[in-house]
Amino acid sequence: MAKELNIPLVPVLITGSYESWPRTKSLPRPHPIKITFGRPFDFGELKVEGLKLEAKDEYEAIAIGIRKRL
Repeated sequence: MAKELNIPLVPVLITGSYESWPRTKSLPRPHPIKITFGRPFDFGELKVEGLKLEAKDEYEAIAIGIRKRL
């Protein structure tokens, strides 16, 4: 999607969601949830990085690039 729309990828970390709503419970319970946003990554940089690691196509290259950065 980032490639098609030419937008940066922003990594997001969500903590506390499992404690708020574990898979074993039918309803959520009160618990603080924290959302942290990372710095944006340009998909072009990620693509170049992924292609260096022998990705099969541009989409796989972007996925490999973001995994390597995180």
